[in-house]
Amino acid sequence: MVFDTNIRREFYLFGKLTFEDPPGTISQASLGIRINKLDGKFLHYLKFNDQKEALAYVHPTNTNLFLGCGMSSAGTGVTYFKITNDG
Repeated sequence: MVFDTNIRREFYLFGKLTFEDPPGTISQASLGIRINKLDGKFLHYLKFNDQKEALAYVHPTNTNLFLGCGMSSAGTGVTYFKITNDG
C-alpha cells in the first residue's frame, strides 16, 4: 500500500491476484488499485499483463508518477513500470 503524496484522500494497493479464468483454470495477475480512503470506492485499477507480482514501488514527492518493478509472469526475469496516478 502506498499513499498519494499529492492527493491525501487516496491510496494505492499493488499486489498479486489469483483467480479462475476460465473456470477451473487458475491464473495470476499483478494489479494496481487506486482507492478513495474517505468512502472506500475504487477509482480505477490497472492490470500488469507480463508481471506476476509487484515487488517494489515508489511515488516520488511532488510528481504524479509511480515507479516500480516486479517478477515476470514466466518467473525468469524482472519487469518494471512507470504509471501516472490516474492510470
